[in-house]
Amino acid sequence: MARILGIDIGSHTVKVAVLEGSFNRFELQDYHLRVVAQDLDSPPDEAARLEALSQLLEDTQLHRGALSAVGFPAEGASVRLIKLPFAEKAKVEQALPFEVEQQVPFDLDDMVLAPRVLQLQPGDSRVLAAMAPREGVAAQLATLNALGVDPKVLAIDADLLGRYADRGVQAVVDLGHRRTLVTLSRDGKTLGSRAISGGGWSLTRALADAHGLSWGEAEGHKHVSQVHPLPERPPEAAAAVPAPARPDPDAETRIRPLRAVPAEAEWEDDDPTHPEASIPPSPPPPETLRPPRPVDPVSMGWTLRDAVLPLLAEVRTSLLAFEDQHACEIDEVLLCGGSAELGGVRELLSEILGVPVRSLSVSELAVERGQPERLALCHALGRSIAGNKKAGVLDLRRDEFAFKGDLATLGNIAKWGLLAGLVLMMAGVGLFGVRMVQLNQRVGELDQEIAAAVMETFPDVSPDRLDDSSMALAIMQERTLETTSRVDTLGALVSEEPPTMDTLRAVSEAMPPPAEARVDIREMLITTSTITMKGQTDGYEEVAKIEKSLQQEPAFKNATRGDESKTKAGAVKFTVTIPLGADDGEEG
Repeated sequence: MARILGIDIGSHTVKVAVLEGSFNRFELQDYHLRVVAQDLDSPPDEAARLEALSQLLEDTQLHRGALSAVGFPAEGASVRLIKLPFAEKAKVEQALPFEVEQQVPFDLDDMVLAPRVLQLQPGDSRVLAAMAPREGVAAQLATLNALGVDPKVLAIDADLLGRYADRGVQAVVDLGHRRTLVTLSRDGKTLGSRAISGGGWSLTRALADAHGLSWGEAEGHKHVSQVHPLPERPPEAAAAVPAPARPDPDAETRIRPLRAVPAEAEWEDDDPTHPEASIPPSPPPPETLRPPRPVDPVSMGWTLRDAVLPLLAEVRTSLLAFEDQHACEIDEVLLCGGSAELGGVRELLSEILGVPVRSLSVSELAVERGQPERLALCHALGRSIAGNKKAGVLDLRRDEFAFKGDLATLGNIAKWGLLAGLVLMMAGVGLFGVRMVQLNQRVGELDQEIAAAVMETFPDVSPDRLDDSSMALAIMQERTLETTSRVDTLGALVSEEPPTMDTLRAVSEAMPPPAEARVDIREMLITTSTITMKGQTDGYEEVAKIEKSLQQEPAFKNATRGDESKTKAGAVKFTVTIPLGADDGEEG
């Protein structure tokens, strides 16, 4: 049974979805998680995240013999919507690189281009093109290979979130630990995606700064606090806890519904977001969390609200830009990610956007584990190569980075096939030897039967002359010639040759020469109206030759063959019927 891994190398937790099955039918089996080590002084870098993945794989050995899909960070790639006037797919694929190169400020030779056709129609074909630096792709693959992972798919992670949209115009928002992913989809097809700096880490840091808490204490309070809705903080709450030092956006702008605000912000795809430039360290593992100090939960809620509002405002700006770019209106937002599990954040986002916001639950198993939202990305990665759905993935494993695992698998199959062939050949040689012994025994038995037949037919023949079948056949031929000579002598004494003998002679002369067809006549019935012969020869072609040879004799021109069948020894039995022009008669 084949195994598939969807690997999400997150900043807070490394997550792996495990699917098993065969013939493009895979079922979710389990999720495995490992928290990334971190503290208040330094954020978890790539080395810490990979160390967590290495420990997870070492403990579970899941990657042995498994196919895997890994996400490439959307902030390290550029995704563009390209419009072309061609309706033919071949022309679109041919013109796409030139069109992309005109719209980007870098050399396309240094990038890996992964396109996906959204629609093909005259004058308005659309392609979603993802580009990532070749050096970045090579570095990530080398790092994964060092851990024993050779991913079949290296997909733009934010793009995969569009798989959860299934109807109308929907946006999927993944509130992560150090970044937030925003993806727009229409009728299940991803139209665009973006990565925004900021996530759960900034909320923990805000609680720690505002209330004098350690990292572990702030994490503990964050997961039990309730984010307050939009009405302004009451004076007593403002006086009790000072607000974080950050510009407070205009309240009316924050609460304005999504569709009531025109899309004034310009969206530039080539303006990347770098989480390392502005995101502080990630939280420590849950096992290091300290019991929360007694803090007013109401003030905690106001702190969380003030910390998350700038991030949600940027999400809103991105969605407005998507609406303007694709001339559509968002009907619903699907919310996932670890920070989406915070109480009240879904309601707050819905209030800011003015559209329904629904928490995304990827599977029943995720619900049972109590983590229905945070497993969305690893689950989508696993499903990207299960069920033959790879065609809809912005996969960076192209050109020199193309996945070669399938070729290696074919090589292994060829090696095992060669070994199996050698084993079968040896077994065939053994069976051939056994068969030869059996055939030799049968030949000996037939020699004895031939000798017995000759002894019975010609009792005056000495048994000493019948040592082998060739001698017995020679004796049979000798006696046959003697008999033929006697018949000829008797024919000369009779004024008119008997009709039966005359007919027999004519049939014998009309038969094809032995060199063309070997004939063994087993039975012949001659009447005044027909001649019926039953015999045996080497094959169907020889039967046809016998029929044709007989038909060349005018008296036998109506000769027909029938009842042809093959014996176990490979010979062909046949019957030839020759009409003689009389309806009645007697046996000759």
